[in-house]
Amino acid sequence: SGKVEVLAAAASEAEADVIIFDNELSPAQLRELTKRLDRKVVDRLLEHPDVAGITFVGSTPVARHVRTTGVANNKRVQAFGGGKNHMIVMPDADLDAAADAAVSAAYGAAGQRCMAVSVVVAVGGSGDSLVAKIAERLAGLTVGAPSDGATQIGPVITQASLTSISN
Repeated sequence: SGKVEVLAAAASEAEADVIIFDNELSPAQLRELTKRLDRKVVDRLLEHPDVAGITFVGSTPVARHVRTTGVANNKRVQAFGGGKNHMIVMPDADLDAAADAAVSAAYGAAGQRCMAVSVVVAVGGSGDSLVAKIAERLAGLTVGAPSDGATQIGPVITQASLTSISN
């Protein structure tokens, strides 16, 4: 329809207001909107009859809430819990640079930082080539003790982390 309908609530208001932005949200509108997304607003979005689908990335408990509430209200839902980050590789990207960035972002600090990339999405037909380039780089990484200067991937922080990564 050429319009994006978004629900937002000011902290002092009892009910969420419907705000209509023409076409796309500007960066300023998006920043303002994200400041207002509390549970009340999220629930209104999940229940609103004009909202056909929801995409969420964040904590596992909130992802579960978004998924179960959205599905209960007949929405299409993508809910990625765990708080890791996606890397999007566009069709015109330099695949060597993208593969280097993916490996660094996913495996730096043994993948145990909050900004670690856990999903790489290749847009267009470059997926197979990108996966091959990432695999080449992974095969060359040295795993070992942090005291060894040649080590590129050191130990994980706890046994629980090791179990989680292994599974």
